[in-house]
Amino acid sequence: MHVSDRTRQLTPALIDEIKLRTTALRRAGAHVINLGQAIPNLPPLTQAIDAARRALDEDETHIYSPDAGLPALRRQLGETLRAQNGIHADPNSEILITAGANQAFLTALLTLLDPGDRVLLPAPYFFNHHMAVCLAGAIPVEIPLDPSDGFQLRRRELLPYLNPLPRAIVLVTPNNPTGAVYDPQELNDLCQELAGRGIAIITDETYQHFVYEEARHFSPASRPEIRDQVITISSFSKSYSMTGWRVGFLVAPADFVQEALKVQDTMVICASVIAQKAALGALQAPSTALAQRRDVLAQRRQLLLERLPRIPGLSWQPARGGFFAFVQVAGCRDSFQLALDLLQQAHVVTIPGSLFGPYGEGCLRLSYGAVDLSELAQACTRLERFFGTSLTFH
Repeated sequence: MHVSDRTRQLTPALIDEIKLRTTALRRAGAHVINLGQAIPNLPPLTQAIDAARRALDEDETHIYSPDAGLPALRRQLGETLRAQNGIHADPNSEILITAGANQAFLTALLTLLDPGDRVLLPAPYFFNHHMAVCLAGAIPVEIPLDPSDGFQLRRRELLPYLNPLPRAIVLVTPNNPTGAVYDPQELNDLCQELAGRGIAIITDETYQHFVYEEARHFSPASRPEIRDQVITISSFSKSYSMTGWRVGFLVAPADFVQEALKVQDTMVICASVIAQKAALGALQAPSTALAQRRDVLAQRRQLLLERLPRIPGLSWQPARGGFFAFVQVAGCRDSFQLALDLLQQAHVVTIPGSLFGPYGEGCLRLSYGAVDLSELAQACTRLERFFGTSLTFH
């Protein structure tokens, strides 16, 4: 059967090959430690689970919600955004509940872009974003960021890419895969300039609750003078450990959301209603719950700060967000093959940097979200043994 050119031209998700090999090793009895998955292995909040249980007995759970999402969830989310992000969004017209942040992102692109529009992607980038831009018929334009500068986005790196004028830029902070938290003042100044040029700012804030040390999260949509050029997307997957529930959201000006509802209705009609009710329960949990979860991840990050410098050939400028270490590997020219070798020989899952674009080659992404301290320490021991035997890689 015919397959469209835009679909054929998408780079396949090579991460599936790593998953298949991991499954085969585990079936053969190997103890494989997973530093690959970008998920926290913390349970969902009890408030979310309890809300989902109650929802089973409620008639409205078993029918479509409004396309934009349950009104109660949008109201609560509006209050949370004001309190946590400084974003003042009308829950009736400026918030759209989606089936995860990926669907929110594609919905935003299909609403915003015409075929051939240019979209700036600071690189390394989240590979699903690159795929979505291509699927929308737009042109991804990569802005390479300096690893020695902690992958910060600076004005000097951005300016050369503003002519010809792009339609949009995608900002992910805290960042996946690098863990970088963009400097709030620098990000504010950049967004003021971008908005002044009429460039749409799509900001993915999925990891906003995972920031460490003196780092602070900044939401561009909190600035009233530019918020009509900002589309904010996020998810309940990471902060609330609800990856399987598939619920996220999009926040944008009312006229944009009104148009985005056409895409939403075409794509999914509405997000899963029981997932929406679980999300509402999560938002109603005490604010200390998220801080406690962040503290657990901070302990794991501290272990990596102590152990990674001991591993030959690896270098990491510690990031202050997410739950990733994006490490450079001396002499590595094929990070995908290196990840396969690590899996086969050391039984440690890592994600090759090349999956995040050509500017990620030579790196590995290590996620400390899905392992406890004991397993993380064991993984570091295995990495030290592996890299201590040879510094010549593919």
